[in-house]
Amino acid sequence: MNTRTNIIKAVHITDIHGRTFFLNGKLVNIVNQINPDIVFITGDLVSKQKKLEKIILELSKINSEKIFFVPGNYEREEVKGFKKRHITKEQYRYIRRELENIGIIFLENGNSRINIRGREISIYGFDNSIYGNEKYNMVSGKESEYRIILAQSPNIINKLTDMGIK
Repeated sequence: MNTRTNIIKAVHITDIHGRTFFLNGKLVNIVNQINPDIVFITGDLVSKQKKLEKIILELSKINSEKIFFVPGNYEREEVKGFKKRHITKEQYRYIRRELENIGIIFLENGNSRINIRGREISIYGFDNSIYGNEKYNMVSGKESEYRIILAQSPNIINKLTDMGIK
């Protein structure tokens, strides 16, 4: 049974690095044209913290029932001149707070369960795996019909295998 009302539309955004305009248009327009039920953002919003406010404003205009975010390496570092430097814990907390203030669900080694059109979906977001911060803390209980695992780095595939997660 595959009717239009059964379809769940999802959009995945990653590695924005401070950009809001792309070859095929403005980010918010591209996403909203799809009219997604759910949006996943997997890190690297900005390379330079001074561009964060512009990106937060852009993300706040996305129309979606649920938006989830997992941190990437650029949520812990930025480019200054030709070098990368780590940002402070306070700067990291600021990023998290700003995203949560616009209704984005921040997953950092955590999970959330949602229901879209009668379908239960478990979503787990790993902290960025290039720093060794990833942990799997899935809340046990009734299995969801669908399980989505989010991570910014593809290195998480090896970690999932090592943890025996299928």
